[in-house]
Amino acid sequence: MNRTPRFSFTLIELLVVIAIIAILAALLLPALSNAKESGRRANCLSNLRQLQIAWQGYADDNEGQLPLNRTIGASARTWCEGNLQVDNTIHGLTNGLLYSYVNSVGVYVCPSDRTAQIGGGVLKPRSYSCNDWLNGDPSGKWAELYSQLVNPPPSDVFVFLDENEQCIDNAYLGVSPPGNWSWYNLPASRHSRGCVLSFADGHIAYWRWRGNSVLRFIRYYQPAPVGDPDLKRVQAAIPIVP
Repeated sequence: MNRTPRFSFTLIELLVVIAIIAILAALLLPALSNAKESGRRANCLSNLRQLQIAWQGYADDNEGQLPLNRTIGASARTWCEGNLQVDNTIHGLTNGLLYSYVNSVGVYVCPSDRTAQIGGGVLKPRSYSCNDWLNGDPSGKWAELYSQLVNPPPSDVFVFLDENEQCIDNAYLGVSPPGNWSWYNLPASRHSRGCVLSFADGHIAYWRWRGNSVLRFIRYYQPAPVGDPDLKRVQAAIPIVP
């Protein structure tokens, strides 16, 4: 009686196959991770586009008046209320001036931001902040009207951006004036060492940071090297109002 010979892998052959699979996985995982991040970045760009349209819509409906960034003295409403360091509810969004224009809470959260409120376990309801120099800077030299966005022009003035997940608190991102080498608040770097921003003319952009001072939050008003290229870039995108 003839029997068909049976073939099987030797231990060495199995180890070789496993090694090949491990090498292929190591090669494919970074590409897969980059693809996922590209998708999240595209979603973030879409979120900021919607917020930018809302910001512009508010200005158009109010004779060019920009929505407030912070309440000073009075109880006037701002574009978004609350301090994320102590409040993890969505009331700050629903009470904000722009919620009637963008009433989907998911739009206010960057898909790459998975951080919880400090001291708690609930995800933050917001990842974005507004340029403090747009109706919010305490020096009194902020732009209150869209028509004041002349130097630089609207295409070069940032409105919203990703804020660092550890320092985000109120509705605005403070930016030190040109020549002051300090990060008041820190932009985010979660998109492959970069950040998504919207601009007053309506366009949205991705900035990849060039240095390292913006990559790690240490404290509010943390120093930056003199001439830091990333801080200079952000400072160049604030309005100068006489």
